[in-house]
Amino acid sequence: MDVGSARLMKRVKAAYAKLASLESVSRGGPLEAIVHVKRPRLYHLTQQKKDGELVAFAVCDGKKYYEYTERNRQYLERDPGVLDRLALPLNVRFFFTAQQPEAVMVGLTGQPTVRDYAFRYSGRQKAGAKPADVVVVSTLSRASDGTWRSFDSTRYYDAATGLLVRAVSGNSAIEIINRPNPKLKDKDFRWRPPPNAVRGFG
Repeated sequence: MDVGSARLMKRVKAAYAKLASLESVSRGGPLEAIVHVKRPRLYHLTQQKKDGELVAFAVCDGKKYYEYTERNRQYLERDPGVLDRLALPLNVRFFFTAQQPEAVMVGLTGQPTVRDYAFRYSGRQKAGAKPADVVVVSTLSRASDGTWRSFDSTRYYDAATGLLVRAVSGNSAIEIINRPNPKLKDKDFRWRPPPNAVRGFG
């Protein structure tokens, strides 16, 4: 991590750490993801297609973490401490203060899946109409067959808020809309499995 990136990521971590709650919506390609987080350890993610068709969702109620996939209609249950190392969406990852920029992240099996291993600061540019601090990140990602691949992405952090507002990898761009400190109710983070959902044991 170069000096500029280190300074930026320190500011980014501080920006997320001071939030009590966050709503973050990301749109790019065929999917939309809506995430709500609230301290100390409440999390709700919905992934859906542009037409609203459900793809997956995840919930942490503070006592358990649940992750559901519509394709196989199964969900997995884990201890909430998994959020400290889980490969969470970029736009809310640092809301959980234990997450570190260069740390190895894991999947629900506990096996390493992702690591951002190099950061190169690229100065300040526009993201939409607003200035943003830009960093190019090199990432190692583990495929389903166990092999690893490396790729670069460019991340844009709003210069005023420090929150992620855009991520670009190749020809794919994700635009992010953040709503800091919304009033979120604990009951909205309750786990409600879909009808006919089956618990997996992987």
